[in-house]
Amino acid sequence: MLNLKFILKLIFFSFVLIHSNFCVSYAEQKVSKILVEGNQRVDDDTILSFITLSEGSSYVDNDVNIILKDLYKTGFFSNVQVSNKDGVFVILVEENSILNLIGFEGNKRFDDEILNEIISLKKNQIYSKNIVSEAITKLIDLYKTQGRLAASIVPKIVELDGKRVDLVFEIDEGPLYTVKNISFVGNKIFSDRRLKEIISTKQTAWWRFITSSDNYNPERLKIDASKLRDFYFTRGYINFKILKKQGDLLPDKNGFSILFVLSEGKRYQIASIDIETSLTDLPNIDFRSLIPVNDGEWYNVRRLEKGISNINNTLADLGFAFSEIRPSFEINDDDSTIKLTLNINEGTKNFIEYINITGNNRTLDSVIRREIQLVEGDPFNRLKIQRSERNIRNLGFFKKVDVKAEPGSKPNLANLNIDVEEQATGDVSLGISYSTFDEFSTSFGISEKNFLGRGQRAKFSLSLSDKRQNFSAGLTQPYLFNRNLTGSFDVFNNTYTDSSADQRTKSLGFSSSAGFTSANDYSHNISYTLQNVETEILDSQENKISSDGGKLLSSLGYRISRDTRDNRFNPTSGYYYGLSEQFAGLGGDVNYLSSVLKGSYYYKYDYVDLIVGIGAEYGNIEGLGENISKSNRFFLGGRKIRGFDSSGVGPRVSANSSASAVGGNNYYTGRVSIRSGIGIPSETALQWTVFTDFGTLWGVDDTIDNYAVSTDQQELRMSFGYGFQWETPIGPLSFTWADAIKKESYDQLQKFEFRLGSYF
Repeated sequence: MLNLKFILKLIFFSFVLIHSNFCVSYAEQKVSKILVEGNQRVDDDTILSFITLSEGSSYVDNDVNIILKDLYKTGFFSNVQVSNKDGVFVILVEENSILNLIGFEGNKRFDDEILNEIISLKKNQIYSKNIVSEAITKLIDLYKTQGRLAASIVPKIVELDGKRVDLVFEIDEGPLYTVKNISFVGNKIFSDRRLKEIISTKQTAWWRFITSSDNYNPERLKIDASKLRDFYFTRGYINFKILKKQGDLLPDKNGFSILFVLSEGKRYQIASIDIETSLTDLPNIDFRSLIPVNDGEWYNVRRLEKGISNINNTLADLGFAFSEIRPSFEINDDDSTIKLTLNINEGTKNFIEYINITGNNRTLDSVIRREIQLVEGDPFNRLKIQRSERNIRNLGFFKKVDVKAEPGSKPNLANLNIDVEEQATGDVSLGISYSTFDEFSTSFGISEKNFLGRGQRAKFSLSLSDKRQNFSAGLTQPYLFNRNLTGSFDVFNNTYTDSSADQRTKSLGFSSSAGFTSANDYSHNISYTLQNVETEILDSQENKISSDGGKLLSSLGYRISRDTRDNRFNPTSGYYYGLSEQFAGLGGDVNYLSSVLKGSYYYKYDYVDLIVGIGAEYGNIEGLGENISKSNRFFLGGRKIRGFDSSGVGPRVSANSSASAVGGNNYYTGRVSIRSGIGIPSETALQWTVFTDFGTLWGVDDTIDNYAVSTDQQELRMSFGYGFQWETPIGPLSFTWADAIKKESYDQLQKFEFRLGSYF
């Protein structure tokens, strides 16, 4: 019993002793002083700002560990020691070094500037082993994309005074591994040759030095697998699978062999497509007609996605911003058909939380945001997101525009992430053409579409030939006064010398305009032009004999248009139409009303790389109480009807093809073209085109002059031609050859045109 009492007392006193020590160790005490030692670059005040203690504040012993964590978290220090003696804290730090110089040795494939951009290290950045390791990983990945799988990189560190280091990456680029062979197993429907056209990896060839598509890259195989799936799924093979994809180093180690093992499966047709909906107050709309797949056609996932997008857009326009479409499939293997049901229901009500923009190093955020049809807090609307992406793309400032929606901080919130890749926005255009009239003529122009990153367009152009000298300069300001207005101001000085008529026409003036957009892609533009048009009479040496002193033209113009093209610079789908009116007579010496109606349509086929484009244009000008002078008439040829000179079609002063064109009050033109890359490796970015242009020009109400060629002749002109367009790093390069297959003896022809920086 005594022993038990003794043991209990011993336990009790031990507990009291431990508890008292615990309380003492965590009793609050005052900080009397804090000393910082070992720092060279980071001053004392900066270090003290990182910790929670200060002189005079209370502390407990555990605060030492907190100080250590806070200082290590800054990344400034490689070692930190903290000691405390009677309230005097001593913080001893060893600073991390900073990068003094970043260099590369042994790199031949890439310049230092490119490698610096890849690793994203900067001078005076804090040095650590982690950032060096991350940089090496990025460089190795870069070399892998170029087929340099054996590339090795060793960092060399040179320590300098003042905790500074030079970092040099010693690079052994290794051999270049190219793809020597690509083979497919299991494909019975499509040949190896056809499938090789689909994938982005190509077999090596002597001319592929201009691309890297034949360099072996394991990551590219994933992209190729996606391309193959898309190819089969758009042709009805819904059970298509890739059983294996691999690249093997050849025995002689001079390249890789790539193998795809496929299971194509059966091909399925659409038996029927039904629409079911639980939405109330829905207007009577034939949603089935919005799906571009007919019953009995092969299943096409791309067309189905297009149909679902069309229905979503229609519902969004009707105010059903939160609708959800879920397809369900009933597959009949016996007759290889699919019954498809689209279930339209009320989806989750989502709202935009944040709109994040990345990648715009030069372009201001505001320039991009004003093209977005949504703001934070708006309902999530797919149609407006698609239109916003198209608006940003159509600016022409970016090589890539990627818009993605991601979950926000709450289930009903979404963030819109817009990632752009900027491209050069300064355009230098050069044109050279040969005609039977002007022989060789040149044109030169320079413009900046994104002046100072503000979205302004500044332009300057100069065209020179034996007959013409044209100069213009201007500035366009979108979102004028922070409204949906685009303002522009241009000055011009144009001269045209007509040796056959012994006269020269000069026009000097300016134009100003304001435009805005309205619902459903409609654009409106109002303009004013003031110019002086002077006609000079010349002698045989083209010296001025006399002049009419010039006529002042003051005109007001209006244009309305609608544009749904996917890309206004190089469209593949969509349409455009517009009507322009110009009234001259607001003072000045000239009175007329001019009208021009134009339209175009583009369509790209699903299964082949083929784009069909058609276009038409009609123009009319009527004098208001007076005849239309030559300087105000229409002239036809050149870009409107290729194969003819810029004013090679229409009435002339004589039946001689070298005689001067007199223009006309009416014209019409049409065009049918096909553009494709079929037969040309896709990685070359080269396309061919064939086209036919047609039209005519007629009608001169000038009764003073008697023309040898009837001005009322409406004989059709037609040309047939072909050309090539190449997307080069300095801009699109085009070559066009055209022959006039229907012409008049007095027409002036143009066989060839070369142009850099302009699309055809």
